[in-house]
Amino acid sequence: MQRSVHRAAKNDEVRIQCSVRAEPANVTFQWSLNASSGPRRELAWASASGNEGLASSLLLYAPENESDYGIISCWARNAVGPASEPCLFEILPSGPPRAPQNCSVVRQVAGSLRVECAAPHEPGVLYQLEVRERGRRLVANLSSLSPSFWVDALPAGSPCTMLVYAIGGNERSAPLKLTATVLANAAQGYSETGKRWAISTNLLLLLLVATGLVFVLLPFIVVIALRYRRKPAEPRAPEEKPVAQEKHLQKGRTHGKLKSKSGRPCIGPRARRLLGVDVAAKEVDA
Repeated sequence: MQRSVHRAAKNDEVRIQCSVRAEPANVTFQWSLNASSGPRRELAWASASGNEGLASSLLLYAPENESDYGIISCWARNAVGPASEPCLFEILPSGPPRAPQNCSVVRQVAGSLRVECAAPHEPGVLYQLEVRERGRRLVANLSSLSPSFWVDALPAGSPCTMLVYAIGGNERSAPLKLTATVLANAAQGYSETGKRWAISTNLLLLLLVATGLVFVLLPFIVVIALRYRRKPAEPRAPEEKPVAQEKHLQKGRTHGKLKSKSGRPCIGPRARRLLGVDVAAKEVDA
């Protein structure tokens, strides 16, 4: 539904256009005024046009007295039937535009915030936001075609007073006032719908530190693991092998017999006693 606000002094003409999409596009329009005082009145419109499913009607309207101000409605109708709802245009006397309504801080981060307001559409109206630190020093002054503002570079941690105006021609509306304390960090804030959100800065910092440590220590861990895998095994202490040694001794006794100077085998003292042989005597006889 199309809705807007128009301001006009007495006998000043206002151009109002009503546009609708319709199929078939053969549309007729009906204009009427619901005045602030007096009965509802039908209005004669100036022209109508249609092109590719879009139909428009233009009304030239000039209020002459106080009863000519009010809400003008425009109904569209084609072969299917009337539109579900009319286009509405509010005609107001010349003067300052209406002040914005329902302003609130809908998002806030460190040193920045967003302010949004509700306001009727008024052709030629601009919106202005003034931000003052502690209600005195001006820290921001912004203008916008819509009552929505994003303000940054604000003094963190300071309470601020915000004044929102609507400006039309050379006149300015009464201000709408709201206050907020600018956040000092991103640990707290507001979502786009105005609900508070929270981020655990400590948890985020811990995750960043842990990630950094992993990247720093990973090369050292890889090097140590590779060196450990390539290190040769320590040789084990040789075990005593009495059986092998005994065989070696037996082999020596078999192949390495001792002989005396005479060429006879040498017999040890023990063997002499066992055999009962007087070796010395035999050596003499020989």
